[in-house]
Order: sequence, then structure tokens, then C-alpha cells
Amino acid sequence: MHSKILITGASGLIGAEVLKKLGKDCEIFVADRTITASKRQGNITYLPLDLSKSELCFDMPDNLDCVLHLAQSEKFRDFPASAIEVFNVNTYSTLLLLDHARRSGVKKFVYASSGGI
Repeated sequence: MHSKILITGASGLIGAEVLKKLGKDCEIFVADRTITASKRQGNITYLPLDLSKSELCFDMPDNLDCVLHLAQSEKFRDFPASAIEVFNVNTYSTLLLLDHARRSGVKKFVYASSGGI
């Protein structure tokens, strides 16, 4: 079965391993803060998305089966100086992604993070 999956945090500890394990029969969308325009490599489409911003300026791909929200702020050690960015990535973006997934009819939402937070 062909699955469409959105992954945040794909360059992190958990996300990188998950990305390696997903099969070629999946259509994968990776939200990435380091790119400026969408790009496709094989079965993976990279989408520009910076979760540290207070608004997610992003169109979720149509007909997603699952969202794997694995992102955490890279500034989690710089607390409280980076408290707003840490909150936006680790908490607020989760709320926005959950709401967007609900409105888009996504059936599965997985949230996980490393022990760093």
C-alpha cells in the first residue's frame, strides 16, 4: 500500500533513523528549515518549514496518511535565552500541526522526541 507521510525533525537523532527505515513504497514529505524552496529526491519531497516561527506558512500535502512530528528546537540547551524559539518548536508547532492534520483528515499523528527536551 502506498502511504503519504509528513516528517518533521528528519535530520535529528530519531528522524534520521526513521527516514532510513521507510520503504520506497511511501511518498515522504520532509519539513526542513534549511531549504528555501521545495525539492524532490526519489520518493522524498523536501518542503521549506521553520517551526521556530510563530506561524506555520506551509501547505500540508493533500491526502496524508500520517504525520511523524519528531522535531525539537536546536536551541533547547540555551534556555531561558531562547525560550520563545524552544516553545514555538517543541510546543506551539505541535498544536498547529495537530490542528492542520485534523482539518486535513490525517488519520495518524505520531509525536516523539529525544530525551534532550
